[in-house]
Amino acid sequence: MKKWKIKPGQILVIVAFVVGFFLLMNFFGRLTELSRLSTQRDQSKAEVTALNGTLQALQTNIAYATQPADVEEWARDEAHMAKPGDVLIIPVAPVSSTQAPIDFPVQTPEPVSNWQVWWSLFFGH
Repeated sequence: MKKWKIKPGQILVIVAFVVGFFLLMNFFGRLTELSRLSTQRDQSKAEVTALNGTLQALQTNIAYATQPADVEEWARDEAHMAKPGDVLIIPVAPVSSTQAPIDFPVQTPEPVSNWQVWWSLFFGH
């Protein structure tokens, strides 16, 4: 049998391959982490953009709601409020204008026996 002689140069090459392998694995792990973090950054940017749009819409609503003319318009139109000194008019329907309810006839279905149901399933009408 032959004995394998290992030279110092071969040991250095093997050590270099092992170190290179571990460095390469570390590099691929970092690339995977970079990809994950980039995706997370893009999602966060999209969420921030959407939240900024919501913030601007809310600020516009606040600006509209705090103007005295708009508050008065809302109070009169939607809340049905009146200012002191206003004459409030409430429309009331005349008593004689009530209509009699219309009765619609209710149709009751004819009871069908079981043998008629089976007959129509197998042979039609």
